[in-house]
Amino acid sequence: MAEEKAQSATENETPAEIKVEVLKRGIKRNTLWWAILAVYLVLFISTGCLAFIVRDVNPVLKQGFNGLSQQPDETTKTFIINLLQDEAEEHKKKDGLVLQSFNIVLGSLLGFLSASAVSRGSEKDDS
Repeated sequence: MAEEKAQSATENETPAEIKVEVLKRGIKRNTLWWAILAVYLVLFISTGCLAFIVRDVNPVLKQGFNGLSQQPDETTKTFIINLLQDEAEEHKKKDGLVLQSFNIVLGSLLGFLSASAVSRGSEKDDS
């Protein structure tokens, strides 16, 4: 009889310990998932702002080169025009890099959410 009580006591304790362990793992998993999602959202919002909201016109063109037509020397004119063209090319490259970064972050965020949905769906099917 004492053995039965000891055996039933150990049987009752084991599921409680397992439930607590599973619950702790679930909380850690949820916290990690939310942390990863927060990082993705910060990256998504920052690259989105850079790509679409803070769009900058070529800063060299903002300065206004009215004095360019008044330059008497042709070599100076061609030099300044070449500099403006180089600056415009660099600005286009920077703009393209920001848009490409936004696309990469968007793709990784969607991949993370898709993988999360699939794994949560499979966990519910297993239960």
